[in-house]
Amino acid sequence: MWSVVCFSTDNTVAAVPKFWIRSSVCAWPKKYAPKLIERRANPNQLEFDYYKCKILESNIGSLLEARSLAQEHSGPSSNEDFNINTKRTKKPVTYKKNELFNIPSPPAHNLEGNISQIYDKRFT
Repeated sequence: MWSVVCFSTDNTVAAVPKFWIRSSVCAWPKKYAPKLIERRANPNQLEFDYYKCKILESNIGSLLEARSLAQEHSGPSSNEDFNINTKRTKKPVTYKKNELFNIPSPPAHNLEGNISQIYDKRFT
């Protein structure tokens, strides 16, 4: 079963599994919210935060139905659906021109004087 809640802190509306709500407090994932909502993950202290909420709808049969009700309750000014569907992209790493080509040379070994000493020690 699913519920539609309105979070008191930022006045956003979301569809969540019904068992995430306990006495007007709703669990909300710190990361990967859409995936954890769809999978109906069990809330825990490490991966979830807890927020005060108001239950707008309850005992909804499917997630799609709950999301459509959440969208109706949120009104046209909310962009919650937009945020759920966007993917985070990594910022490309940029290097300064000088950083790429200023590679220090490896240390040089002077073996010319030592070769005769090494050769003499092995074969004498």
